[in-house]
Amino acid sequence: MMLSFAEHGIRLAKRLSSVSNSRDLLMFQRHRVESWWLSGQYKTALIELERLGSFFPDIFGPKSVETLYLRALMAQCRRDLGQYQQALDGAVVLATDQAAALGEGHPNILSTRYLMAQSRRGLGQYQQALDEAMVLATDQAAALGDDHPDILLTRYLMAQCRRDLGQYQQALDEAMVLATDQAAALGEGHPHILYTRTLMADCRRSLGQYQQALDEAMVLATD
Repeated sequence: MMLSFAEHGIRLAKRLSSVSNSRDLLMFQRHRVESWWLSGQYKTALIELERLGSFFPDIFGPKSVETLYLRALMAQCRRDLGQYQQALDGAVVLATDQAAALGEGHPNILSTRYLMAQSRRGLGQYQQALDEAMVLATDQAAALGDDHPDILLTRYLMAQCRRDLGQYQQALDEAMVLATDQAAALGEGHPHILYTRTLMADCRRSLGQYQQALDEAMVLATD
């Protein structure tokens, strides 16, 4: 689905390449960038986003939804490229601007806060990332509902941070409950469940539960 969407976006943008820098063309160009990002072409996407960043504030307004979303994509690309400090710096400023323009409880702010916590983990700031993720999970539940997929992602991040902090038993306990909730919400074969089960096996190994870790890893390898 993602690749077909990417191909569609690229073809559409090429057809409009001769049009002047209008609002419509800029939006099509943004869709093209989203296609690159979804297909893992993070560097290409970031280069184009930086170029678009010089047009969007003038055409749509510096605090418009369109410009704020473009900035969010830039921060996401930086995170995916491992540029965690730049991603974090951009996300911190973005969250403030989103709150002023969209209101404190807007879902886009929750997404930006998740990006901030991810970037902190990438920087090795595990406790700060965990603290932010815990607060975020509460706010997501209030705004989106307890079974929303975004909360499952945040809970996985929390378990990762606990593992990174050496809190292996807590990480394992949280991951086990998470895997059950993921299966109920996403379906048994969803890739996110495989990530969680990998985390569970890693925690068991760190706890010295080598046979259980091996058994889980062997089953996981066949799935």
